[in-house]
Amino acid sequence: MTPTRGTSSETDDPVDETGPTVTELEGIVLEALPRALYRVEVGPGDRILAHLSGDPRRNFVRILKGDRVKVRRTALNRTRGRITGLREATLGYLGERGTG
Repeated sequence: MTPTRGTSSETDDPVDETGPTVTELEGIVLEALPRALYRVEVGPGDRILAHLSGDPRRNFVRILKGDRVKVRRTALNRTRGRITGLREATLGYLGERGTG
């Protein structure tokens, strides 16, 4: 039985076996754009437009230019992606850049 709308489990894979394949990449934020969009470089010359996924957005995570992020993108659209979190190396200097 499939879960009803509004219920989810963090252990469930967001893509079922029949859906598109999801690739998780690491990249560097090049530019912060309006409406929580970011231009991220995930490889040499490979840039995508990414938005914040649910958990970082709900917890008001600030992402700045130069941050290393984890990005998921599907095989259907290789120019767009979803930022799923900051890389651990970025979290180490949060105090240096100011937390508010």
